[in-house]
Amino acid sequence: MMKDGKAKVQVLILLVCMYVLLSGCETMEQTITEPQKAENTIVQQKLTEESSAGLILRKVYNETLVYEDGSDLAYIHMTYPKIENTEQDKGIDMINEFYRLQFDQFITSSLSYAKTATIEEKEFSIQQGYSFNPYAYSQSFTIPYNENNIISILRTGYEYTGGAHPNGYWVSETFDVKKGKKITLEEILGVSKEEALEKVYKTVLSQIEKTKGTDDFAFYETYEQDIRTYYSEEDFVLTQNGIMFYFQQYAIAPYVAGIPTFELSFEEMGHSAMPIASVQKSIDENMLYERAEQLIERNKDVFYNIFGLSMLEMDRSQEHSSEETIFPIKNTRFENYQYFSEYIRSIYVKNEAEQLLGNGRYINKDGKLFGDFSKDAGAGYYTDWDRYEYMIKDIKDHTALVVIYTKDSSPAGEEERIIEVKMSKQGNEWLLEKMIY
Repeated sequence: MMKDGKAKVQVLILLVCMYVLLSGCETMEQTITEPQKAENTIVQQKLTEESSAGLILRKVYNETLVYEDGSDLAYIHMTYPKIENTEQDKGIDMINEFYRLQFDQFITSSLSYAKTATIEEKEFSIQQGYSFNPYAYSQSFTIPYNENNIISILRTGYEYTGGAHPNGYWVSETFDVKKGKKITLEEILGVSKEEALEKVYKTVLSQIEKTKGTDDFAFYETYEQDIRTYYSEEDFVLTQNGIMFYFQQYAIAPYVAGIPTFELSFEEMGHSAMPIASVQKSIDENMLYERAEQLIERNKDVFYNIFGLSMLEMDRSQEHSSEETIFPIKNTRFENYQYFSEYIRSIYVKNEAEQLLGNGRYINKDGKLFGDFSKDAGAGYYTDWDRYEYMIKDIKDHTALVVIYTKDSSPAGEEERIIEVKMSKQGNEWLLEKMIY
C-alpha cells in the first residue's frame, strides 16, 4: 500500500524536470569528404530495419522509508527495462538479466544508505529544531535507439540527500540484441580505443568553441583539458541520427549547465564505422512513456488521496453543528479551487475531469476549495501500485493504449491484475481517458 501518493508524484515530477534540465544536445558540423558521405549514405540505404528489440516493459518500483513518528524519511523509485522475449532469445535473456542486476544493486545501495543517513539527520533536525527534507533516490530510462538488432538505453538518475539542490547523472549501455553483449565506442566507430577517444575530443572541442562569445558558452576556462580528463568512454548513446557523447554534472561546466551533450551524425562517423541506419519516427515514444508513467503516478495520488480511498484533509476545528458537512480543505497543495481543478484537468480528458469535479466531494466556495465530509468513506483496497509493469500499445497520432500489470494482495490471496486504459491527446497534452484503480 502506498503511504503518501502525493509525495511520490512530486518525486517523479522532480525527476522529469531534472531530466529536462540535464538533457539537450548541440548540432555538430565537421568536415567530411563527399565520397565518405556518399559511401555512408549508400550503406544506410541498403540497411533495412530487420529487427528491433520488440516490446519493452517498464518495470516500476516505489518505496517510502518512514520514521517512527510516521513522517517520511526517503523516497526510492526505479523504472528499468524488461524486453519481451517470446522466442526465448538468449541475447535478450542476457540483457534482461543485466538490468535485473542493476535494479538489485540500485535498490540495495539506496536502501542501505538511506536507512542510516536519514535517521541520523532526522534525529539531529529534531534536536536542533529545523525542518527535515526527505531524501530521494530515483532512476528511470529512455531508449534513444532500438533498430537493426541494436538497442541503446540511457538511464537518468536523480538523488537528493540534503543541500541546496538535487544531483543528476546519466548511465548508458548499447547492446547487440542477438548476442546480448555491449557494443563499445571503438566498435561503433571502427577504430582503436585511442582513435575513438581522439574523435570524441575533436568533436566536443569543435562544438564548444563554436559557442564562444554567445550565451550558449557555459564551460569552465579549462575546458580543453577537462574534456580529456573527465570523459568516460562509456558515456555515449546512439540516437535516431547519430552518436551522442555526454559529460557528467560539474565535469566541464557548472551545475546550471546540466549534463553537456555533443552529437556526431552517422554520416560523419567515418568510412570504417559500423553501418547504422538513422531512424525517423512521427511520435516520440520516449516522451510518451515518460508521460504515461507520470499520469499513472498522478492517478495513484488522485485515487488514494483525493477521489478514491480518502479525501483531502478538512479543517473542522471551528465550532459547527452536527449536521454541517462542508468544511475548508487544509491541504497546502491547492491554494484555491482553481489550482485543484487545474491539477485534475492535467491528468484526465475533459469528460472524466468534469465528472470527477462534479461528483460533490469538493466544492468551489468563492474561489476557495471546500470538501463534503459526508462523502469521505474509505474502503479496503489491495492492488499494488508500488510494484507494477506497463507498456504502451496501438500508438497512433492522438491515442495510445497503456497496459499495466500488477497484483492484488487481498486476505483471500495474491492475484495477477491487468489494467488497460487509453491515453488521448487533447491539444498538445496526453491525458488519461478515465481514473484507474
